[in-house]
Amino acid sequence: MSHSDRSRLGEGELEKLQRWRMRLSDEFKEILEEVDALKTEHLADESNARPRREASQSSLPDGTERQKAVQELISEAREYAAFESAAQRPKWFGPIEQLVLAAGIWLDPVLEEADRILAEAAACRHPFNCRCHRQLKLYEERIAPALKEWGEFDVYAEALRKK
Repeated sequence: MSHSDRSRLGEGELEKLQRWRMRLSDEFKEILEEVDALKTEHLADESNARPRREASQSSLPDGTERQKAVQELISEAREYAAFESAAQRPKWFGPIEQLVLAAGIWLDPVLEEADRILAEAAACRHPFNCRCHRQLKLYEERIAPALKEWGEFDVYAEALRKK
């Protein structure tokens, strides 16, 4: 589909795809955060865990350091925006492909974690409610449905490409 053909797509169709992409990206990010949190848990019994020290906070930066950090971030964002606007995109890489790519960036790490979780669960010999079981529950309740939704998103995007 050429770029001019894509302009015939309804705003509603692209907006639906954009909103769906945003929801999927957010879901994938949240899943990865939950997976990271579970990775840091002990495998089984946590009763022997040492309590956290209360005075373990580092000092917060002062106003000057914060302002300098903010200015650096703004500068980097401007550089990235300039680079992005100057990039030459192939004609076939239109708004649909951009949306699929934007959501797909988070897909690969989720798939890697899903593979790891399933392998750990298959090899698990720990007592009930170990980290392996909690990760498998996360897979069943969050990862598998998100991957199913990704498939639906991809089918919808492909249908839009064919219009």
